[in-house]
Amino acid sequence: SLCGLPLDQQAATGLIKDSLARKEADQILDKMLDDPQFRQTFLDKARELIQS
Repeated sequence: SLCGLPLDQQAATGLIKDSLARKEADQILDKMLDDPQFRQTFLDKARELIQS
């Protein structure tokens, strides 16, 4: 195991970090989607990705 942590503790730490990062990303995305200009750009990009 890396850093002398047991594997399960390492995995748990990774999961916690992932969920925190995801929560932070959600908050940032919420703020951005409140911005009409960004929101339109975001929706256009999403549509492009879906169609490609």
